[in-house]
This record gives sequence, C-alpha cells and structure tokens, in this order.
Amino acid sequence: MPRDIVVPVYKFSELPDKVKERVKQKYAQNFNWDRADEYMNSLKKLAEHFGGKLAHWEVSWDGGSYSNAKFSMPEMEPDEIEEKLDELSGEECKLTGMVYDEDAIDGFRSAWDGGETDLDKLMQAAFRKWLKSAQGEYEADFSDEVFGENCDANERWFYADGSRAPSPEDPPPNQGRYAPAGAPARASGHESCGGGMGWPKYNGYQPSPCQWADA
Repeated sequence: MPRDIVVPVYKFSELPDKVKERVKQKYAQNFNWDRADEYMNSLKKLAEHFGGKLAHWEVSWDGGSYSNAKFSMPEMEPDEIEEKLDELSGEECKLTGMVYDEDAIDGFRSAWDGGETDLDKLMQAAFRKWLKSAQGEYEADFSDEVFGENCDANERWFYADGSRAPSPEDPPPNQGRYAPAGAPARASGHESCGGGMGWPKYNGYQPSPCQWADA
C-alpha cells in the first residue's frame, strides 16, 4: 500500500560548510562558468586587433592547475603597434563592449610602457593580467555569499547531502509538495522500490519511489 515520505529541503545558506563546498565543486564540474565565454572573447579580440589570433589556450579558472595561451601574431614594427594600441585608448571596452576587455588591454599597455616591443611577449603580458582578473572574478562568484544569492535567485534547493531538489513552490506532477527544512513536505510513493510507478523526471532529476536523494 502507498506510504507518505517526509523530505526536508534546504537553501544553500542552510547547508553545512562541507556540503556547500561539495555543491560548488559539483556545479563547477557540470556547468561552464557564466563569464567564461565573455572573458575568452576579450582575449581573442585583442589578438585579432593586432592582426593575429589566439591559437591555443588552457585556462584553469579556479587556479587549480597551470594556465597558458599561445598566440599566432604577425611581425609588426613598433610604430605600427603603437598606432594600433592608441586605437584602444579613450572610450573603454572597444574590443567586445565588455569590461573584461580592459584587463587584457591594461596588461598589454603596461608591458609596452615598460619598453617591450615584441608583439608575442606583449600578448603574453596581456594574458597574465587578464588571467589574474578572471581567476579573481571566478573566486568571487563561487564565494558562499555570491553563490548562495544565485541559488536563491534561481530557486535552487538541496537535500541534506547537497544533491539537487525540486523547488518547494513548483513540485513535480503527482508527487505532492516539498517544503523547506522545518516544514517537511509529503510525497506519495510506493513501499517497494521495485514498484515501477514511472515517476517523471524533474529538472533532470529522477527520484526513485523509495529514495529521493539518489541524484
């Protein structure tokens, strides 16, 4: 006969610290960083502005492994480089319209002002400044405070072990209602895990009749 299962769910801020870290690590593994494409576009466009291209890159946003970039740049006289660099002065974000442009440009310009005239080395200087900014931004986005705010804004809820739970405000069809911890929800299930009740997927999560947190 059917049984009621009581399952508490939690906001990110309500999880223990160790579970929070697990949630963030899993998110980083499964999803691209929101700002990654915009950062990459700024670096690519800077190389293109000077007639070259970003030929290869390996970027560790969290700084956990080595990052590098290789550029294919043309031979260019110092006066030509200076002319192209001057085109990037004045109005900000001329490469893509995003603020990340300025991180790469500032690195390039600092090396130029220091006397460097080799275009490839100038691009490497741009890459180092750009990377430092990107990794700082990544660290900020994955702080407990900012990550928790994003979870709340997107109504992400979690079970006690950190696995994703459907929103209490929008339960899957025919599965009762969910509620935050302290106000347990009820879901109708089957006493046997082999019941074959055909429970629907919800947000990519398929609970079994006898165990909710198996995602």
